[in-house]
Amino acid sequence: MKTKQVLKGRRYRDWSEIANAAHIGYGFIKRIYKYYSGFAHSDALAASQIFSAQTKDDQVSHAEIHLITIMFALSK
Repeated sequence: MKTKQVLKGRRYRDWSEIANAAHIGYGFIKRIYKYYSGFAHSDALAASQIFSAQTKDDQVSHAEIHLITIMFALSK
């Protein structure tokens, strides 16, 4: 069923299956996906946080949040 949907151009994700496979909570993986979807599709929140930071340390702090999240996801 999933394969037929993909072949017709319909995207399908079973978030509970993904969360279980990664041993991550369902709610957590949905929130992370929504956040990074906005980041990737230019809602510009993450970029504006980094660029509008008052100091270089603030910029680094904002960037570290993304790197930590990526490291967490890769470790799973």
